[in-house]
Amino acid sequence: MKSINILGFGTMGIQLAAFFCVIGYKVTVWNRTFPNIKLKRLSIEKKILEKNINCVADKHDIVFVDKIDLLAPAITIEVLAEDIAVKQDVLNRLPFDLEKLSVFTNSSSFTPDEIHKEAHALHFFNPLHSVKLVETTCPITSMQLFSDLENAGMTVVHAKMNRGYIANYILFREIAASIMLVEKFGYDTATIDLAQKCLGRQSSIFDVIDFVGVDVTKSIIDNLHENDDSIITPYLLTLALESGVLGRKNKTSIRSVLDNYQQGNNLTR
Repeated sequence: MKSINILGFGTMGIQLAAFFCVIGYKVTVWNRTFPNIKLKRLSIEKKILEKNINCVADKHDIVFVDKIDLLAPAITIEVLAEDIAVKQDVLNRLPFDLEKLSVFTNSSSFTPDEIHKEAHALHFFNPLHSVKLVETTCPITSMQLFSDLENAGMTVVHAKMNRGYIANYILFREIAASIMLVEKFGYDTATIDLAQKCLGRQSSIFDVIDFVGVDVTKSIIDNLHENDDSIITPYLLTLALESGVLGRKNKTSIRSVLDNYQQGNNLTR
């Protein structure tokens, strides 16, 4: 039986637990707590993935543990908060030898070797059922895991050891640039949306920020900036957080902050 450990039960942890369950893995999830609302979300994600993933497999019950010592040796994916100290602490406490097992991180704003010397990237995207791309730094792409991903309809892309890899390096530069158009030049979000739609962007970049979370967006851009000072964190992301705007997770939107800022600046000109 194919087994996998998922470390973390946030937005991506829930999706990965559902995904690997649907494609036939025995999944064990470690997290400190398992609120009912997240367990309900897991059930919903399973149903969504069953309709959108090209895979027919036996499904197993997902095992939940709140003590890291209870994890059995298996392929392990870290999907914890974008805090490198937290990631390092949890991986260092795993009760098995990481030199003998594959350990992956879903983070793209830190490189795997910053998190643990034995880690490789296995970077999925949110929402997993519609963005069927996985970036990896693992050199052994012949392993069964990658065959299973491709059989489920995922595209596996080999990335280098740069923060952001390929897709997030492009995406979060675009996010930062879109906010800077408001901050520096006074554009409104509707005008930016219209221009980007004409260039082929199917979803609004501001909807992407709300979906990812304003706090997560800022953390990722901050982390990318540490290794590449051409990526600048816009002040308006800080202003949004100070105003309690997080995006979808508390039913607010970055648009309100950006458009209020733009309107206020235009009134003073």
